[in-house]
Amino acid sequence: MWKGSSVSTQRSIINLLLSKIAACYLLVAMCVLLTAAIASHYVAEKRQQEEVSILRTYVSQIIAFDHLSVADRSNLILQYLADKRSFFSGAELKPENSASTLTWGDNVGVPIELDLPGFQLRVTLLPTAIISNQVLKESGWFIIALALQLLLLFGLLKILMRRKLSARVNRVVRDLSGIDCNNPVPIQLEASLSQITEYREVMSSVNRLVISLRSSREELIAMGSEADARIKSKMAALEEKNRTLIELNQKLSKLANTDALTQVYNRTRFDELFAEYVLLSKRRHERLSVLLIDLDDFKRVNDVHGHQIGDHVLQHAAQCIKQVIGSEGLVARWGGEEFAVILPYYDIVLAEGMAERVRATLASSRFEKEAIHVTTSIGVAELDDDDTCDELLKRADDALYNAKGEGRNRVILAYSPASRQFEIEALDDGEFIEVLDAEPEPNRCE
Repeated sequence: MWKGSSVSTQRSIINLLLSKIAACYLLVAMCVLLTAAIASHYVAEKRQQEEVSILRTYVSQIIAFDHLSVADRSNLILQYLADKRSFFSGAELKPENSASTLTWGDNVGVPIELDLPGFQLRVTLLPTAIISNQVLKESGWFIIALALQLLLLFGLLKILMRRKLSARVNRVVRDLSGIDCNNPVPIQLEASLSQITEYREVMSSVNRLVISLRSSREELIAMGSEADARIKSKMAALEEKNRTLIELNQKLSKLANTDALTQVYNRTRFDELFAEYVLLSKRRHERLSVLLIDLDDFKRVNDVHGHQIGDHVLQHAAQCIKQVIGSEGLVARWGGEEFAVILPYYDIVLAEGMAERVRATLASSRFEKEAIHVTTSIGVAELDDDDTCDELLKRADDALYNAKGEGRNRVILAYSPASRQFEIEALDDGEFIEVLDAEPEPNRCE
């Protein structure tokens, strides 16, 4: 890009200078020619006047020759006028006491009457422009020399400019194009050009700009580094605050949604999640079951072993339930020694199996050093199309109450009113809806 620009700049500068010089020279030449034309006109008029005066003197001398006849005198005068045809175009000569008139030329021009003794002479002068042209023709060599001088001067200037000016312009352009904007350095002056005032002034201005650019760049880099450091510091502080805020939010969320003792969902969070699952199950027409689990005779554990041991038993029981349920459902502390389990996509038969696994696991477990044995009563209910949250929980709670009333350590299913008739018919056929577990081998739930 720089190379092309420098070439076009060189050509434009040379052509501009040459055209200016040629224009000035032509203007001077035109002024000289105009002056020469005006001077030739003035010279022509002056020479005509001189020739007329010479003619008057010459004729007076001819007339003074008494030994010449009138005819000889007349012939001499006309011969003289013929010799001066560059100034006179014609003449009429009439001697006194003579009826004949002698003429010469065509008499085209400016007539002049000369009163001479013994003669009447009328001469016709050539127009001044003709004489001026003659004067200009005489100066033709001057015009030719002027034109040759112009051509020679034009050629010499063009050669000198191409050799000297182009090289200097190229050198300046090369120096300017060598400036690195990322690391600007002042340009060193060329020794061969340092004597040129204009070159020194231009390069001095360029170096001031380069120094200013370098200073501005250094300031900008310093400001950028400082700004980066501040931004990094602010970002680090912000990230630390964000981490602290996230941790606090997690802790707050855990405190708000988790039971502090058993580390499962609390009753408030259970109510929220249970309402959402019921709504989704109805909207998607999917199965949903709920388990209500109660630790049997838990008051006796507190009375015999103390409330601290009782809290430990609650913690272990919650972890056992959570371990059995796994990712199949959600476990929450319902209140006291009661727990609730939400089982999405489970019908009452699958829910019954899951409840039995929970009951059997807790029944086979031993807690604390005292090997405390705890059994559970579980009520199971499945969501019906017409159920509300409260109605579903009421049926599961009633089933839990029935399990307590029928001897504890068992699972009772709560059927919806629509399936009540099917339950009665099943009882008539000798089928049972509760599940009794035989005495299992002791097992400790981690």
